Amino acid sequence: SGRTPDSKSKWITPNADGVDVSGGTYVYEQTFKIDERMELYTASVFGRFMGDDIVERVEINGVKIGGSASFAQWSDFLITEHLVVGENTLRIAVKNAGDIANPHGVRVELSGWVDGKEY
Repeated sequence: SGRTPDSKSKWITPNADGVDVSGGTYVYEQTFKIDERMELYTASVFGRFMGDDIVERVEINGVKIGGSASFAQWSDFLITEHLVVGENTLRIAVKNAGDIANPHGVRVELSGWVDGKEY
């Protein structure tokens, strides 16, 4: 189940307990580099995500590649386009609904390949 942390990932939140989070949209960001010595056309990133309350969008380098996941089940994605040599930025925007503070967070698992090797 996605509700319980494991050896691959755990929930992250903007505060320590993840329970008393104000309503609004929170953007989580991860950067990674593709070395210029690697063949960019062989690069891909596979991942899955979930968010509380709902993932509004997933972007790679500013291009929307997915969204619409909840906290109850994983949603998969595969990135084979819009990657660049140098720094790449993955952003996930998660909306915490409600007028009062309530639980919120995001959970993401990623794997990347380039030149036939997993990173």
